[in-house]
Amino acid sequence: MLISLEGLHYRGEKFSLKVEVLNHALTNLILDAKDGYRVYELFSITRPGDIWKYLWLELIDVPENISNRVKHKYSEYFNEYSFETWPEQQIPFVEFDHLFYWAGDDTEPEDECWLAERRSKIFNNIADEAFKSTKWAQKQISESSDLIIKNELSLIHKSEHYYDYDESTPFKLTYGSYKCVTPLRSTEYYKKLQSILDSGVVNSVASRGSNDFKTIKLICGEQIKRLNSSNKKLLEISVLCNGLDYTLAWGAIVLVYSEGMGDSELWIEQERMGENIKYLVEKYGYKRKIYFSHIDEGEIKGYTHEQGDDWHLYLLINNNDKA
Repeated sequence: MLISLEGLHYRGEKFSLKVEVLNHALTNLILDAKDGYRVYELFSITRPGDIWKYLWLELIDVPENISNRVKHKYSEYFNEYSFETWPEQQIPFVEFDHLFYWAGDDTEPEDECWLAERRSKIFNNIADEAFKSTKWAQKQISESSDLIIKNELSLIHKSEHYYDYDESTPFKLTYGSYKCVTPLRSTEYYKKLQSILDSGVVNSVASRGSNDFKTIKLICGEQIKRLNSSNKKLLEISVLCNGLDYTLAWGAIVLVYSEGMGDSELWIEQERMGENIKYLVEKYGYKRKIYFSHIDEGEIKGYTHEQGDDWHLYLLINNNDKA
């Protein structure tokens, strides 16, 4: 939506203040939440005013005074070494809004132009429409059959969520280039992994890497299912990665290793870190009950090898259980 305002300089010259409202951050938040990621963040939006931090503005036609303020704001946040910066001519709505202020008789015309309209129907309608879409998305997600989502919503409703005692609700600033969580593997890969988890032959899982969100989600979903069942043994989970935060939001119990791998019956190869599985087994006798990988590890001594679309399963030969 285009916000187009007009004002007068001290000498009566007209100026335009045009910015376009961009809602990609809110759209991406909703898409993530539908996949079980950032659910708490989405449900933290409880009022129209919460919408503003998820909107961006693109400068279309603004006075030089305002353009200079935006440039100064950029310099406060970023320098030549910054890994990522706001896109050119774009700025988060809240940051732009904070550029304007009343100063009594010394209020600049540009500030008066923006602030005089800030509480008008133009702005309120933007927040109301976005809030309406958000409430609809929350309703749809509330009806989801996804175990991960249902468990997290239950924790939210009972005020037992991991984030409930943080001083502020979680918020991820999402750029236009932001990529929502997407599966990296084939449908058959996930079906096979799920069948291994459903078989009940493993009570511990170690994942080397965490780059595939859905793989982690399937593992944690199995753990939560067992946690909610009194007659099933807990599934122990460990992950070798640089950090993992979203599993806490799900209520899952995951041990994160910065180096080395936790003991487990099932090893899932997500990212190659160091030697391949074949080398670890045949050179160092580093054996697990089951190895599951999207990579063809070749034939491994002492293991059977089953493969399908995008997956490879290695079972220890002296193991009588079947996955």
